[in-house]
Amino acid sequence: MHVQSMPTIDEAVPPHEATAPGLTETELQAVMAAAAVVDASTTGVIAGAVLAAARNSAGMSTQELARRAGVSPQIVTGWEDGTRPLCALVPDQLTRVETALSQAGADPGIVADLPIASECDMLVAGLVHGLELLPADVPSADEDDARTRARELLGWAITGLVPQRYAAYPRHARH
Repeated sequence: MHVQSMPTIDEAVPPHEATAPGLTETELQAVMAAAAVVDASTTGVIAGAVLAAARNSAGMSTQELARRAGVSPQIVTGWEDGTRPLCALVPDQLTRVETALSQAGADPGIVADLPIASECDMLVAGLVHGLELLPADVPSADEDDARTRARELLGWAITGLVPQRYAAYPRHARH
């Protein structure tokens, strides 16, 4: 089985320049390590991998998701490969994608990860580009479950270790 992989980062932000209110020093250091794994030009790869897994869990092609979400297949491909980051969507657009996936029978836990994954992409992009992060930019940490999911998704980007709930959904199924 082919397991999803994520591209690599060229430059890391020096630790003394990065801040992320709400994350512990250890968590921040782990995210900083993402600078060695996620390509700065593809800052949407975490949410893209989650989207591909959600689509695959529903047995959908990119064309079918595009039709249901009201976009072109090229846009779906851009979302999935990170060149059109999901974190750039307005909330209504992301809701439309989540609804399309849910109605098609996608794994609800993976669909629920989309907003968290988008926030993780924003966090990594901020660190890569040396931006000071505001509390709203930090992955949802209000609930333990959301924080755990964010850690797993960031860990996936950093280490390549696929969270168990994603193992059944290979990256390149049914394009």
